[in-house]
Amino acid sequence: MYDFINVFIRKNKLPDGICLLNQIQTLSKVLKSGQKNHASKFARIVRILEAYPTQRFILLGDDSQHDPYIYASLVKNFPDLIHCVYIRCVGKKRSLL
Repeated sequence: MYDFINVFIRKNKLPDGICLLNQIQTLSKVLKSGQKNHASKFARIVRILEAYPTQRFILLGDDSQHDPYIYASLVKNFPDLIHCVYIRCVGKKRSLL
């Protein structure tokens, strides 16, 4: 996934920065746990945003779980820190948030 993200960053001429990725889990762990705690993901990102209040952030996610809604809430709460959001459509149907 990291190589794919690097290609995406170069192709879209995004600025250099740090990529924070979740550790890849086995399919059995994903199925057993169901969806992760989305409030926890929101809180982890908020901690990062608050730790670096002068930085601007680009959020990368996909539509397979709740990234669009989590990221929309982050943009609403931290409009000056979020430069842009990219959501990769992995589902069959594309919809606008």
